[in-house]
Amino acid sequence: MATTKALELGQLGRKATIDSAAVNIEFLSSVDSAAIQGIIDSSVGPLLSNTFVYTATANQSAFTGADNNSSILNYSAGNILVQVNGVIQVTGVDYTATNGSTVTLTDAADSGDAIVISAFNSGNVAFGQAVEQDFKYNITGTPSVVEDSDTSGNILNINTLGTIVTLNGLTLRPTTDYTLATDKVNFTVPLDSGDEVMVRSYNTLTVADTVSATNGGTFAGHVTARTITTTQPFHVNSQTVTEDFTLSAGNNAMAAGPVTINTGKTITLQAGTRWVIV
Repeated sequence: MATTKALELGQLGRKATIDSAAVNIEFLSSVDSAAIQGIIDSSVGPLLSNTFVYTATANQSAFTGADNNSSILNYSAGNILVQVNGVIQVTGVDYTATNGSTVTLTDAADSGDAIVISAFNSGNVAFGQAVEQDFKYNITGTPSVVEDSDTSGNILNINTLGTIVTLNGLTLRPTTDYTLATDKVNFTVPLDSGDEVMVRSYNTLTVADTVSATNGGTFAGHVTARTITTTQPFHVNSQTVTEDFTLSAGNNAMAAGPVTINTGKTITLQAGTRWVIV
């Protein structure tokens, strides 16, 4: 489990500029979702849909069901952020979360630990299992750059527009504390031996191979639909067949003629099918 490393006097100010998005909090009493929502929102923003807060019992590792605020844990696998006492946990290393209703810590929590589970809102589009990827580095020496393989052998490859970097559990500020390339993190101040760096990269949701609903466009492949309704009484087809075509069994086709079949191109009508040219 990732934990907060003890900091020497002055080290915190040297390493990071701290605001509500970057503070580690030791909870001395129970907290509810409303009490911590503002802190989480400042760093994650509008992607969050729900935040669940649990106060652990001794040696508790599985968190499920109602949280401190009676909210029932519900998430989409791959779309969550887990923190223990304010420290971001690494997916697959510090915890597992696969069934949408339970988060299991690798190392059991201590009594009174605050477990915060933030569920991301994917709207009507499923982000998929690879929405986030964590890279964890245990630092030796005093480097200013983190790159290449992490402690699990994963090669650093990040989305520079969607990445969170933490140092010993503290969320750092981009540009001020570090800059990013797709294959490295450059720190403003050199790291210390024993530091723990976690880089969490979120995929950018892109929708490729689409046709604009407003401007229209062209589908290169076949399109299958149950029904098609048009706003104008026109069916437009080419007058020339430029590629081979097979009309599969159980279907008919229609075209407005005349139609010319280019040399070397073949129209195949399987048994029981009909192609009507009007």
